Amino acid sequence: MQIEDFKDAVVTVMGLGRFKQGSGVGATKWLMRHGAQVIITDLKTEEDLQESVDEIMNWYDQYRKENPGQEIYQPLFVLGEHREEDFTEV
Repeated sequence: MQIEDFKDAVVTVMGLGRFKQGSGVGATKWLMRHGAQVIITDLKTEEDLQESVDEIMNWYDQYRKENPGQEIYQPLFVLGEHREEDFTEV
């Protein structure tokens, strides 16, 4: 797989985590930077992961401002559960 293959691909990140690097947060940023449509799923609730959700959304907003001509998909958060379709339809 090449980096270009992530452009417009739907990718699931399982486990958002609470750390900025080396976790679901870092993986999500990398995937979005390379044009993927990202679904982030975690068994923890949004309340438990609020800091990580805020980190991603703040990064997303800033990245869009810095790259106005680039299509950047907003991440989809599925928190408090794992849905089968987020693994079978991506």
